[in-house]
Amino acid sequence: MFSRALENMSPWTDAGMFENVSGCIFRDGGSDTTMYATVRSLLSRRLPEGESFAVKLINLPDSGDVINDPITMIDGSVALNISDGVTRTSIDDLHNMIVILQYRYTGMDDAAAKLIESVDQRIGDAHPEWEKVDKTNTFLNQFMKIRVLISKERNAAVLITERLSMSMWHLIQSIIPTYVPELFKDVPLDPKEKRMLKTMTARSSSNYTRELSELEEFYDIRGKKIAAMIGGFEKRERQNQIQRIDQEIANIRNQMADLMRSYRQKTEALDDANIRRNGMVYAIDNSDDDSGLIGFFQANKMLDVMEVNGSRITFVVRTAYENFDQDAYETYRENERFLDETAVRGVFERVEDRKRFMDAMFIDMKFKILLCAVYHLDIRGHFDTTSGYMYPPNCGDYIPNYHLDHHHCLGNYMRVVTDYLQRGDTIGAINACIASAKSININESGATFIPFMKQVFTTSKKCILLPNGEHVTPAKALELLKEEEGATAHEAD
Repeated sequence: MFSRALENMSPWTDAGMFENVSGCIFRDGGSDTTMYATVRSLLSRRLPEGESFAVKLINLPDSGDVINDPITMIDGSVALNISDGVTRTSIDDLHNMIVILQYRYTGMDDAAAKLIESVDQRIGDAHPEWEKVDKTNTFLNQFMKIRVLISKERNAAVLITERLSMSMWHLIQSIIPTYVPELFKDVPLDPKEKRMLKTMTARSSSNYTRELSELEEFYDIRGKKIAAMIGGFEKRERQNQIQRIDQEIANIRNQMADLMRSYRQKTEALDDANIRRNGMVYAIDNSDDDSGLIGFFQANKMLDVMEVNGSRITFVVRTAYENFDQDAYETYRENERFLDETAVRGVFERVEDRKRFMDAMFIDMKFKILLCAVYHLDIRGHFDTTSGYMYPPNCGDYIPNYHLDHHHCLGNYMRVVTDYLQRGDTIGAINACIASAKSININESGATFIPFMKQVFTTSKKCILLPNGEHVTPAKALELLKEEEGATAHEAD
């Protein structure tokens, strides 16, 4: 039962994702959003189409009166009213919902126990469909004062608890299937889901987040997120192209009125524009919106969509350093000044080691450096990058492309990408961005290449990609090179 609050549970808490299941936040020294992730990972795919599910946390009044009139108990005919501060819902109206009633009153001994006893005395006769599941209550009562009531017919549960701690909050989540068993009757827990629930009872939260990450891949959450974020983007792109073509048509007609002598030329241009417009309209009416762009992002694991805002899309490229001028490097490596300018302290302090490392990368190509870059594309023809961008956690082993990150300079790629955007070829523009992310100009030694290599020599990131796919630090890569050279020399002897 880990006690640390987990606040950022993306993509489980992202807007537009899992809208048929809502959770709640628990605050106890932090704002914990694990309930969103837990219930959404379990229930979203099990709910019948068109139905929704919610989990609510309601704090009972901090008052002794609630003992004599538990949970605003009116009489035997109205056994339980749940107030969320806005509306009141009778227990018999609950459906597809888990309600957690936290009684935080500490004004008397065993206040929570007395409340639970009072509920036990009244709930059975007035509402026979609500049952107390012995195994569930027995398990949880080892750790807290709690009473769990469930209604299988309504896929609903009510949990009456004492003041919860963060670890209690996580433990409650570990047996969610027992609260709504009918939802799991036809679709039992998958082994991955069982492992995820079991981690809620452990002391460390790392296993829980790891299992959730595996569930993301198992249920293709990344693909669903891309589809949710990019939905409608290609349609907006085509509509933007149609607006341009409409303006072109208007200009052509005005010119025809003023310049009759160029009538044939303008008529041909008009026909061509109408053909292109009709093609765009046909594409909108007869294709799945965004299927091409969504499929492109889903297929390219090196791309992460960060934001879509109107006509503008922001994405991050994670790749390896591939585009460089080998002749330029071989010229520089013979220059002692160049090697002196790359000097650093630490593992790469010896000039022979720096030269050995760079030769392995730029001449023998025994390994590559992992790079990342961010781009902002606008289907209206604009293109940009950002200096000092805050990259997402999955870029932890990647070094930002130095020329883009420090100089905010796109070089010749600015023209290439812009040309693609002007033609309405978003995928072509993205491929050009990927090419730019792979590139660092060795000829710009002072402005780019030298400070970039210093950054590599001093980093502790696992930014080196070995041929077997393993990621290691530059220091480890140097160690492997020396071991390889030593083995070769031994074989020669």
